[in-house]
Amino acid sequence: MITTPQIFIIFEPGLYGTFLATIFARHRLCKNYFALESEFESDKNGFNSHGAGYKPLLKRFHSQQDYEWMKSQNSVELETHLCKLEKYKLGIHTQASYYYLNFDYNKYFTNFVKILLKPKENRLENYAKRFRETHPVDNKDEYWTRYVKNLTKLPFWFREKMTLQEKTKYLKDRFTLIKDYPSTNNDIVFDPDDIKNHTLLQNLIDRTCRLLQIQKISLPTNSLKNFLEKNQKFL
Repeated sequence: MITTPQIFIIFEPGLYGTFLATIFARHRLCKNYFALESEFESDKNGFNSHGAGYKPLLKRFHSQQDYEWMKSQNSVELETHLCKLEKYKLGIHTQASYYYLNFDYNKYFTNFVKILLKPKENRLENYAKRFRETHPVDNKDEYWTRYVKNLTKLPFWFREKMTLQEKTKYLKDRFTLIKDYPSTNNDIVFDPDDIKNHTLLQNLIDRTCRLLQIQKISLPTNSLKNFLEKNQKFL
């Protein structure tokens, strides 16, 4: 069993998962293993925080493909993989698929919090727009393109529209996994729209730290303000 405190942020792309992880990564317990920037730096369009210095602490513990790989391991193999996290005084993990809601954390961890980023259902198209803006677009990997012989002949606005439709459908399909999910004592459900509310965001940080019995941290006011201004059109 891993006894060190662990934070698992479970979300889908576009829901500010890495942004939230970057806030927790500023905790003094993490000072030796994250090289953080002073701002929530982006690697695309300024909207995400993928360039701010947070990196996953463990390979094969982030994506849906990683989750499927974990399912293929037996208990001993999986515990051997996860026990590498014991060396970190505070583990912070971005798990970018609602499929992780099905993972049995109690089997491997004794002190953990799961933060479930759950948007309002009527806001999913808005988050699909942010998903499109914050991740590299490769139309040839999208479902609709199998019906197109030559993508280069399509106007950019049409490809953008089809990409948005596909990402909206994707998020709506994934939302069914969390819509009626029965949260437990280790879970905190948080609406990503509420990152713009300083009080609600600080309450999330405080509650997480209290459950883990670690020192609280304050929000980075100036860099947070800059990040929210960049993302204003999505909030």
